[in-house]
Amino acid sequence: ILLSGDGDFDLLVDKVQSKYQTKVEIYGVPGLTAASLINGADFFREIEQTLLLGR
Repeated sequence: ILLSGDGDFDLLVDKVQSKYQTKVEIYGVPGLTAASLINGADFFREIEQTLLLGR
């Protein structure tokens, strides 16, 4: 499980997919999750603003 929207993890996603022949799902907040991470995943699940903790 990876909880990050950082685009630097797109290389990790690619490695996991190719080495282990597995699908990768990313859960993230739109606008805070890197496009490269979303595009590299097999599925992207949007975390809605209503589920986020307020300040």
